[in-house]
Amino acid sequence: AHYPAELMAAILTNHMRDIKDITLYMEECKAMGVKVLGPDINESFYKFAVNKEGEVRFGLGAIKGVGEGAVKAIVEERKENGNYTDFTDFVSRVELRSANKRTLESLAYSGGFDSFGINRSQYFEKDREQSYIEKMIKFGNKVQDSKNSNQVDMFGESSDSTLKPPEIIDCPEWPTMDLLSKEKEVVGIYISGHPLDDYRFEIDNFCNSNLSMLTDLHKVQNKEMHFSGVVVDVEHRETQKGKKFGVLHLEDFYGGYRFFIFGDDYIKFKSFLTPSWLIHLTGRVKKKFYNDDLEFNSTNIHNVNINRRATQVTVTGRFYPDPKTKIYVSKVEPINILIKVETHNHPTAIAPFPGASTGSGGEIRDEGATGCGSNPKAGLTGFSVSNLRIPG
Repeated sequence: AHYPAELMAAILTNHMRDIKDITLYMEECKAMGVKVLGPDINESFYKFAVNKEGEVRFGLGAIKGVGEGAVKAIVEERKENGNYTDFTDFVSRVELRSANKRTLESLAYSGGFDSFGINRSQYFEKDREQSYIEKMIKFGNKVQDSKNSNQVDMFGESSDSTLKPPEIIDCPEWPTMDLLSKEKEVVGIYISGHPLDDYRFEIDNFCNSNLSMLTDLHKVQNKEMHFSGVVVDVEHRETQKGKKFGVLHLEDFYGGYRFFIFGDDYIKFKSFLTPSWLIHLTGRVKKKFYNDDLEFNSTNIHNVNINRRATQVTVTGRFYPDPKTKIYVSKVEPINILIKVETHNHPTAIAPFPGASTGSGGEIRDEGATGCGSNPKAGLTGFSVSNLRIPG
């Protein structure tokens, strides 16, 4: 197409009432190289639209819980009086009977208010059993009632100018997985990031495959494959004979795949079939028992414990401990341990130890460990880590 962004914006708009279709066509945009930006209160319209940079901006009407009347009120006020400067300005101007509590919560979950510089978690943080959104709705109604009554105090100021907005409650941002899960719930796809972003270091070192490689099973037949991904959905089913099995929907940076887990494997790995968990999966592509069709057979599933700070460690060899040395340990139990060393002279050293053990006071040694500074493949000979103690 000569105008791919415009084409995809039109297609997304035609399917905006079906969140599953939105997810499908957003993936198509990614494959075509068309950038789709998340919803923004100052740039989005009801439908998907192309901005000045040629990027598709998510339509407010495609957000679950945001109705057409609310979007109309938001966009018309913006056209008439300019962009919203902050959340206080927004609730003071928008018709809050149309843009109600559910609308504002969905907009916050989707990232529609991110340009205001407030963490998404802060909109929902409660004080005296009221969230910031609930307090701001009350404040906005008072401001608008005051404007409509045209009241002026004895000093000549309008009464709405004397109203003070509620203070923003200081609280930590949600963990990445929580934030993105809430985002996906209302827009159907991860837009502002990916749940695995925090784990790229571990994935690069633990895995030899990605899920896109399973699109052609013949190319990877009999190869032992190691994946890490986030569990996006799980199905627990029964065969016609009453035997239970599971369907694991896993997703990584490059794609997604459905893994079918039967028999003893289902019993063994059932506890790992939990949405939002980060897991490491090992297996091979083999022929089915009863015909020549290929299927992926899972041989092992484990949790990935990420970046646990070592409480006690001795580093010898090329790197010498100093007060600025930091040791981080990632573990795929009981397969691998990954040591990340940050020192004053060499920012990063990586030492993977297949099959290692982290017993308290024990020693982890690998004379051929790789990873040094900016070159992750540089040799790190004579490197060893001992007296390693990890909390938890």
